[in-house]
Amino acid sequence: MRIAIVSVFQVSNTFNCTLCDLDRFEIVDTVVQGSESVQKVTNVHLFTSMIQAASDENVTKVPIFSAVAPSSGRVANAAIHTIVSEMQNFLDSVAGSIDIIVAVLSGTMVTEGWKSGDAEVLQTVKRSVDADVPVLAIWSNQANLTAELLNVAELNIGVDLTDGEHFERDACEAIDLARRLCQHEVRPVWELHNLPLLIPVTVQCSSNSPLKAICELASEFEGLGGVLDASIFPGFPYSDTESTGCSVLVTVDDSREHAANLANRLRSAIWSVREAFAGQLPN
Repeated sequence: MRIAIVSVFQVSNTFNCTLCDLDRFEIVDTVVQGSESVQKVTNVHLFTSMIQAASDENVTKVPIFSAVAPSSGRVANAAIHTIVSEMQNFLDSVAGSIDIIVAVLSGTMVTEGWKSGDAEVLQTVKRSVDADVPVLAIWSNQANLTAELLNVAELNIGVDLTDGEHFERDACEAIDLARRLCQHEVRPVWELHNLPLLIPVTVQCSSNSPLKAICELASEFEGLGGVLDASIFPGFPYSDTESTGCSVLVTVDDSREHAANLANRLRSAIWSVREAFAGQLPN
């Protein structure tokens, strides 16, 4: 399996009036040999874990493109256009030598023109590869997901990028899913449920109540036969768009009914404790 990893990652607080310009992004494009680490790549722990997991799967060369900026306001149009262009050039340079692309995205990137930066990145990735090269999208747990976003990639999974303890496990699972997708061992079918709920960032920790019990339920679902991924997305409330809010995403192998049933259960679990998400905030 020949794998490329792409990440264009920025969290847009649209209440911040200062645009995120190109100079805020750290851009890296390289080819990693074997289990070599990339110290310059932001989100380095996740990338290093994914590179190691890829090495364990006998992937000897891993092309990487990364453009990551700190959380700030919306991304300037000129910045996203330049980044997408550089990413496309990089993907063109490795075309024909990869079997799958893994894209790590925040799901919260909003451009100056109030469009989804994540959608522009993912659509460019898909256009840049042959039709038979699948894309696996890894979304931050703060992603504000829509069906339109999920329709671009062949497989979508969630990961808590704030939980460094699970990077190695999550990376191994992602690489394994990439391998199974490449070998046509799975036919991913997903169900997304968006809830009319804005969860404060201060209570989004998956190791604390009330989210802890819901994430544990999602983990139980992942142990069921045929379930490829069950993810909770509290969302990023400061990315103030029509798609902003909490959602659940369940992906299974070739059974929409199974996916819908589990997604309904996760949605109900969140909705039943929605008042608890108010938390205790300073006056």
